[in-house]
Amino acid sequence: MQIKQHYRAGSCTEQSKQTGTDTRNKSVMVEYLTTVLLFVPVRWIILPANQICIMPKISVLDYLRHQLAGTLTADMETHLKYPTAISRTLSFEITAIDHGTATVVILADTELHGNQQGTVHGGLICELADAAIGTAHSTLMEEGQSFTSIELKINFYRPVWKSKLWAIAKPLQSGRTITHYICEVKNEEGKVVAMVTSTVMTLYGDKAAGR
Repeated sequence: MQIKQHYRAGSCTEQSKQTGTDTRNKSVMVEYLTTVLLFVPVRWIILPANQICIMPKISVLDYLRHQLAGTLTADMETHLKYPTAISRTLSFEITAIDHGTATVVILADTELHGNQQGTVHGGLICELADAAIGTAHSTLMEEGQSFTSIELKINFYRPVWKSKLWAIAKPLQSGRTITHYICEVKNEEGKVVAMVTSTVMTLYGDKAAGR
């Protein structure tokens, strides 16, 4: 009833234009626009549940593929958290993704990531590799599943001062519960900075809840 009344008020706007009553014209138009902005969203909220369309969650792999392609929309969700808080903090970027594989990149710089010796901290390189391995394994997860790292080993081959680093993760052996990964971390010259191996455990049911 309120919308119909205000619609008639909007119609009066045309009459006020003809009579030259600009003040009434402006006030009525403001009232009409305010009504549209305030009341239309409410009508969506009070729709019966069977009339509301809810976008189902998509797989992690599809979500990340949309993200890379620039086609991710606000209504697309997956059951794992992306982007992760640690990736936002350290400015990691996923640049390649596939079933069980991932590449994660960072621009490493001693001004931001340096240690007391004046090189990029090894912990950053280790975290970059761990992020790539975690991203790779997450593409295998279905809703109701999660995972955790149970072992990680890193070998450092050369120092880094300022360079874009690529962490390229892929499985060495995949099982239903235990999967072994290898991850090469390369610099802008294509040289291997570090090599990481990791063991990841897939969690199911109650063990996957909340993690």
